[in-house]
Amino acid sequence: MTIEERLEKVENELAALKKSTTSTPKEIRASSFIVVDENGKDRAVLNVSGGRAGLSILDENGKNRIGLSVMKEGLGLTLYDENRKPLAEFCAVENEVRLLMADDKAKGRVILQVNKNIAGLVLRDDNDKPRALLSVDKDGCHMLALVDGNSQARATLRFTESGVGLVLSDEKGEPRAMLSVTEDGPALQLLDEDGEIIWSTPSSPEVQ
Repeated sequence: MTIEERLEKVENELAALKKSTTSTPKEIRASSFIVVDENGKDRAVLNVSGGRAGLSILDENGKNRIGLSVMKEGLGLTLYDENRKPLAEFCAVENEVRLLMADDKAKGRVILQVNKNIAGLVLRDDNDKPRALLSVDKDGCHMLALVDGNSQARATLRFTESGVGLVLSDEKGEPRAMLSVTEDGPALQLLDEDGEIIWSTPSSPEVQ
């Protein structure tokens, strides 16, 4: 082999090597990927295990701040604070979607839920008790309820096809005043603690 042939062979090998190192692969297959920052710390982890595909986003201290998972049952997304307490959780399972927002103690304070029958919103106090509920069902009934610390609904506003009604209840949850407006006109009833009417307008409320 002449010197010229040897040089040509080396040039061809270098060209092939350069092409192989600069080309972008069309597909990469693995069960886990870890992305690190300039300091070599894990910042993102993508893995598949036991039928679950998950993605975790970590902060500079290696703490998980965002978690995304996809499973057979559905998918979920969770946001964490620096102490890994959940701040918000979103999940979609079968025919239901749910969003939860928490306070700094990781207690769920706001819950939004939607399924095929109803869309609802629940507001909770710092003792994890529901204090306000808002819902709209598939039949067109809209309801707003204000609840006391003993889980008794004290004021309930409901709207249906027949009209709108407001019920005010005592500490035992017993109705004491009912106001309604229907196509027949307004109506008001006042009741005693035994549920007996003690005063009313000419017509009786149809919406309770």
